[in-house]
Amino acid sequence: MDFFREEIRPHVFFTSLRTHRFQTGCLRAVLLAPLRREAAAQWAALPQVLLGSAATPAGEFPCPVEPLVRQRGEIQCVGFRLLPPAEAGVPEDAIRLLSGLFLTPNTRGGLFLPGCVETERTRLRQRIEAQDGHDRMRQRLLERMCPGEAYAVPRLGTGEQAASIHYVRLSKDYRSLLAAAPLELFYCGGASPRHVAAALTDALFPLSRGEPDPELGTDVRLYPPEAAPRSYAEPSGEGPSALGLGFRLGPWMAQANPAALEVFSALWQLRCPAGGDGVPYTDVWEYADIYKGVFLLFARTVPENRQAAQESLMAVWESFCREGISPEELEQARHTVFLRLRGREDDPRMLEEFWLGQALMGLEYGPGEAAELAQGVTAEELARIARSMQLDTVCFFGASDP
Repeated sequence: MDFFREEIRPHVFFTSLRTHRFQTGCLRAVLLAPLRREAAAQWAALPQVLLGSAATPAGEFPCPVEPLVRQRGEIQCVGFRLLPPAEAGVPEDAIRLLSGLFLTPNTRGGLFLPGCVETERTRLRQRIEAQDGHDRMRQRLLERMCPGEAYAVPRLGTGEQAASIHYVRLSKDYRSLLAAAPLELFYCGGASPRHVAAALTDALFPLSRGEPDPELGTDVRLYPPEAAPRSYAEPSGEGPSALGLGFRLGPWMAQANPAALEVFSALWQLRCPAGGDGVPYTDVWEYADIYKGVFLLFARTVPENRQAAQESLMAVWESFCREGISPEELEQARHTVFLRLRGREDDPRMLEEFWLGQALMGLEYGPGEAAELAQGVTAEELARIARSMQLDTVCFFGASDP
């Protein structure tokens, strides 16, 4: 695949992969906004509002359109992914549609239609309420771990914030966002990257450009704010109880290797069996964020096994610090990540998502090269990650006392 990246207008960045491998191409555009408590819900509703306000009826779209709401560190990414045919020519119809979604929605007096905003406000609340137990526990652990940090703001906002979205404020704030927010564009298909870039430049010509928000970015905090880990108890809701451990990745972040962190995450799944005789938990899952420098670890366990579960997980961590990783474990973890990364080359959607992350980190190698980097990760590098980590927060979900 031929890689191309260029700033085609001020703060409008275009990444392209030219390939004839797929029958369906991919065209994506997302606006980048600081993740803020007062704005997260309305930006999460924005793609659906723009779709509902499209001048072209949805049934007449030239290709499928998917709304996007993502979080990368403390950056909220909102926009669309279009799936045009992967033909050799420039996907002009898809580009016109993409431009129209952002620039010429149906409005009344310059304002979004109240009925459309009310409908999407209700749907957003339903999405927030429908989040699964893993998402809820992760969010609550982050709120305990990162109070006062933008990272603790939910990607979709809260139900209360969603209910307060008003069409007048959303309309005015959207105009400000559109004028100032960086725009990340991506194309995967058979057309010439420069021809697609030229078509996008023309289609987005009416887009006014100002200076990005100076707070756009992620505040990476290497160390916990207190010497001793903080401990909390939270209700588990209707689900089973679980233990959550929140780590800061520490000074390793200064030379962070995304592939190594993926291998490190895979290693936990190998080392922590799902139940069994003498194991004080029944399931373990992890969440690693290379953008923020946090590593979260969760284990299903009952209240009477809480301390034993924590001691067991901490013992695994300590063994990693000492390079207590067998050659078989290392090879299996590397191979798991290798296959996962190479698999991203088989789907234009997965390529699009991968390259958004690369763009935000300033990296220009693809998933195939990332897979080769994963194959080269050593036990010493994994030990460096473990030794750099510091336990910040312990949270038990399902107990009344910390």
